[in-house]
Amino acid sequence: YFIWLSQEELGTRPRNYIIVLLILFFLVLGFTPFSIASENPVKKLFEAGVIAYKNGEFKKAITFFEKTLELYPNLAQSYNYLGLAYKETGLPIEDVAKYYEKAISIDPSLADSYDNLARIYYTLTRYDDAEKAALKAAEINPRLYTARLTLGWTYLLGKSMPDKAAEYFNEVVKEQDVAYAYFGLGMTYFMKNQKFKTFGYITKLKEMGEVNLANQLENVVRDNNFNSVFEEGKPLMLPEDKVRATLSSDSYPNPDDYLPAEEAPKVKIRIKGRPKQLDDDSEEDIPGKRDITGKDRIMTLQKRSIEEEDF
Repeated sequence: YFIWLSQEELGTRPRNYIIVLLILFFLVLGFTPFSIASENPVKKLFEAGVIAYKNGEFKKAITFFEKTLELYPNLAQSYNYLGLAYKETGLPIEDVAKYYEKAISIDPSLADSYDNLARIYYTLTRYDDAEKAALKAAEINPRLYTARLTLGWTYLLGKSMPDKAAEYFNEVVKEQDVAYAYFGLGMTYFMKNQKFKTFGYITKLKEMGEVNLANQLENVVRDNNFNSVFEEGKPLMLPEDKVRATLSSDSYPNPDDYLPAEEAPKVKIRIKGRPKQLDDDSEEDIPGKRDITGKDRIMTLQKRSIEEEDF
């Protein structure tokens, strides 16, 4: 429009300056004024899914995320959130893992999915796979402290490496006051028969208001009572929400508005096939490699520390 205006016309028609500036503004940003009003349906559905997930409406969240995949099948974050939501509805964790693996196959740089997958592998006592997935998550996003927390517990209970575990727990507490990291440090020093340091972390947990964890750790030290504390694959913390949503729950879209009713699939998205291994050389199937519990590892290491001290 402004190309057609002569210098004289621009000078005598001030309103034209405003039009010229607006057109230049939109051209620089790469869209037209009309695109401001139009909504990206995938974005809106995804954000609605995140809001539903945060509100604990997991089935509704699943509906939104599956609808985003009908419109855009390669949205890795939707598969990641489907894994989180389906886990909350009670889907077996072996099947939950497939959603994270699918997300990674689409976007190998998605640290959140590696992080979530590491937690699943840890729960399944697949400690080698948990280590690899958590290390990958931390490599992609060094600020992802949940991956380092997983590494701490994996090295502590899964691999009987308390010094390595302490390294990752300490990295976490340098950035965040995470109760389970302090709890892990207390357990680490208990395993090394340095109970005076463990009591320091009991005090720290009480100062944080984490009385339950402090009492559990105190009972471990006083009674050597592991049964009330350790369940294989635990303790770990849930991942924090890493995607900010901009919708409120009262503005949920209707998922079926984005496809004709006759085209809307009636079957939920499922991923076929077995979860792929991160490493084909995993020792998971070797007899005797996976049958020792976290409790046994702690007791063995504590006994070893005592024997070394006596020597």
